[in-house]
Amino acid sequence: MQKTKKHFLGMVGLALVALLTLVAYGLPSPEASAAEEGNVDVQVVVGEPNMNNRINAPRDGDIVVKPDLEISSSYSQASKIEYFLTYSNADGQEVRVPVGSFTPTENSGVNTFTVNLDGYGGFNNYRLTSVAYGNNGAQREDTVAFAYRAINVYYNGLNDNEDPQLKAEVNEKVDKIQVQVYDKDNNPVFVDENGVEHPIIVDKSAIDPETGELLIDLPFKEYGVPEGDYRAVVVTYDENDVILSIDTVPFTYKLRGNTPEVPNTGSMLENLNISRLDYLLTGLIAFGAVAGFAIYLICRKNRR
Repeated sequence: MQKTKKHFLGMVGLALVALLTLVAYGLPSPEASAAEEGNVDVQVVVGEPNMNNRINAPRDGDIVVKPDLEISSSYSQASKIEYFLTYSNADGQEVRVPVGSFTPTENSGVNTFTVNLDGYGGFNNYRLTSVAYGNNGAQREDTVAFAYRAINVYYNGLNDNEDPQLKAEVNEKVDKIQVQVYDKDNNPVFVDENGVEHPIIVDKSAIDPETGELLIDLPFKEYGVPEGDYRAVVVTYDENDVILSIDTVPFTYKLRGNTPEVPNTGSMLENLNISRLDYLLTGLIAFGAVAGFAIYLICRKNRR
């Protein structure tokens, strides 16, 4: 009975160490965890042997609301750089206009300058192109697309009252903002008992004069709006009540109390400052020790 117990304990220990080794192997290393938690954009400008040209700002897909656009580009081994904006004019025709040029005095560096978009296509979709020229006649071109809008608005989650909230960055020309919300059947949400619409009206005084930002609370609790999928239609006006933009923001309304909390099931080993290799080596050493002890017990049993 005692021999069987020792043999059983040895095999259990062997299986336990093997399991711990597999768990350790599956854990991400601290370096991998740090990389997964956030993206770090690192830009290094060096004197490259070949000519290079890249637009840093604006980024492709940006939505800007301030008329003064900061343009930044990195270059190397370029003798001249030219910049062009492409947009559609009032007749719907695409035009391409030069907005600046730069003659580098160093082999590599960053060029930055500002362009006022109100002097070109106003609120519009744009393409910014930079063309770098080399001494040997070579060219390097880079292009990004961005939009200039009266407002950049998006869903900001629930406020402290558990009402949906919109966050917006607003152009200086905006004097008034109107918001109405519609359900999935296109029925307006903010209506009185007679079915008359009462959209949310926000005037310019609610806009932060320094940042141009604005928070818009949607009074779902007051109107007894149920959970579900909705879309907010945001209309901006200038001081003459001329419409500047119409934007649609889809979102899902769900109260916090109806969302089950997910417990933190992360391993306690994730925060230790040791690498995956350390896990493996430790597991292999323990595995070897227990395996040797198990083999010793088995051989001892066989001799008896």
